[in-house]
Amino acid sequence: MNRKNVIIWILAIISTFSTTALFTLWLIRPAVHHFNANNRNNSEFQYHDKMEKERLIKKLNLRPAQENLFFELRERHKQHVFPIFASIGQLREIIFAELKNENSDTIVIYAAIEKISVLETQLQKESITYMLSMKDFLDPVQVDSMLVFFSKAMMPMGRGNHNPRNTNCNQNHNNF
Repeated sequence: MNRKNVIIWILAIISTFSTTALFTLWLIRPAVHHFNANNRNNSEFQYHDKMEKERLIKKLNLRPAQENLFFELRERHKQHVFPIFASIGQLREIIFAELKNENSDTIVIYAAIEKISVLETQLQKESITYMLSMKDFLDPVQVDSMLVFFSKAMMPMGRGNHNPRNTNCNQNHNNF
């Protein structure tokens, strides 16, 4: 065997060994952590929450004394509305499960819709109560900013943001 053949065999062995090692490492790689927005320990979620708070403080021009009141009321509001959102979600799942059936029961669907409308009413009342409670400690300029901010957030889909690039299914209603 000449020197050239020996070098080729060494390179072939090294290449085979490296490829096998990389493939083995790829197979036994650790699972990637899945981001869960409900996990309060997740640093990405905490960062997002912090940025949202800073945005609200700036948007409403809150003074330090107002910040604590604002965020306490906000947390209390979330505790009231999140169960309502969860109930609405469950009712929508019932509706879509019934729609998937070959013989959909309209009585079940309409009953779920009626329950959703009651929950939507509760949601609107909770939101109005929340905004009224904030009027107790915000000055008139801050109240105006709050109303502009929340009026956009509470508009039906497609009506709160006047950005033409913001498209959603409600803007396509003429296509059916």
